[in-house]
Amino acid sequence: MSLFYSDDTILDFERRLDYSPIIEHLENLYRTTHDTQIFVTLIASAWYYLVEGDTNRKPLNYHWEYFHSKLKYYLDIGLRDYTSDERFDYVAGYLLDLHWMYLGASYEGIGLELMRKCSEISEDEQIKALALSFLKNDKLSNPETVVKTLFPSNSELDTYFSYVIGCDFQKQ
Repeated sequence: MSLFYSDDTILDFERRLDYSPIIEHLENLYRTTHDTQIFVTLIASAWYYLVEGDTNRKPLNYHWEYFHSKLKYYLDIGLRDYTSDERFDYVAGYLLDLHWMYLGASYEGIGLELMRKCSEISEDEQIKALALSFLKNDKLSNPETVVKTLFPSNSELDTYFSYVIGCDFQKQ
């Protein structure tokens, strides 16, 4: 199962470089479903658009403060309610280890804690492998399989993680 949620609405807004409506779309979906996949996509999207949203592109109506506030808001909810979920632990662990400084000193060190927890509690072997690979700073033994399963869409998030994992192949 894919790590992140993606649909035609998200892909359409990404093509137009209009990122704020994606956050609003994910918030609406999360409010009605309370689905963890949508929740971690909301967090990852806010982070990605904050950090990468205006890099080498000209997005529409880009306001980093908006993505910053959404990231902090939903991360705090996740840290309160979702730290026993492997998906949240991996995604929040990843982004907090890399970019805790965007949120302040109180977030320092949390990323590695979450990534360790993910590697211990994960029942999904591919998520567990991602966490262990991150912790060991080592390559995955089967990156193509992980990418095809966890990051199958052409969304910016899936494309980013596919690249980071080391799979530059074209997705169908």
